[in-house]
Amino acid sequence: MLATGFVIMHYTTNMMARAVNNTQIFKDNPTAQQAVKAVGTTSERLDYMFLAFVIGLILMYLVIGWFSGGHPIFAPIYILFTIIAATLSIILSYGYDQLTAVPFLNETVASFPITNHVMGNFAYYIVAIAIMGLVIVFARPITQPEI
Repeated sequence: MLATGFVIMHYTTNMMARAVNNTQIFKDNPTAQQAVKAVGTTSERLDYMFLAFVIGLILMYLVIGWFSGGHPIFAPIYILFTIIAATLSIILSYGYDQLTAVPFLNETVASFPITNHVMGNFAYYIVAIAIMGLVIVFARPITQPEI
């Protein structure tokens, strides 16, 4: 959903920047032109912001897995959660693919190579992260006494 929001935000900011740049008031004002250019530069960085957000979520998930005590009784629940997450990721990936197949978004979609890759392979990433989390939670040594 974040990727979809970033694509729509990028499209609308670029469309508004082009419309504003074509008005006579902005053509005569260098400060306004600089502000509109800054908005365009920021919208070009949305792909990297998405990547940073995804990496942050992965690290948060793995760190929480390390610090939470993993009891073997929770393994089936964890596996069920992984299956549900993988299914939802397939749905989100399909929705993103349908959005990016819209012809007038071709220029915008080309500005998001990292996001396109992550969303195109989202289910694989979810399963790989879940397996890493499973290993971290259930294979680490128990440091506190069990009650």
